[in-house]
Amino acid sequence: MKTSVIISIIASATLFGCSNAATSISNQKEQSYICQNKALAGGWSASDVTPEAKQAIALVIEKMGDDAELKRIDLVRIQIVSGMNYAVQFTLKNGEQWHAIVYRNLSNEYSIVEPAKLGILCQ
Repeated sequence: MKTSVIISIIASATLFGCSNAATSISNQKEQSYICQNKALAGGWSASDVTPEAKQAIALVIEKMGDDAELKRIDLVRIQIVSGMNYAVQFTLKNGEQWHAIVYRNLSNEYSIVEPAKLGILCQ
């Protein structure tokens, strides 16, 4: 009985540790894919800060709440899909750097694909 419990605890701890590592690796892969400078069909590319990118960031800031005040937009990367994906990095007035991904469909409606996360988008 005790052996079964101990094996169950060890197996659970191992699985939990593996899932966190897998999440970290998938986030790194996603970021490296977004940040590549290779010209690939359907890939991400650098963009200027356009009115559409500003609108995407405005949606993210709105969802972050009243404490989030935008200081500047640091980086915009775009991906042409059936519409446009915007990967944005921005700095708040408190000095924190955040990033998020927003989708704009063909009807110019915006939705957040990846909510704001603390930290930089591209290393």
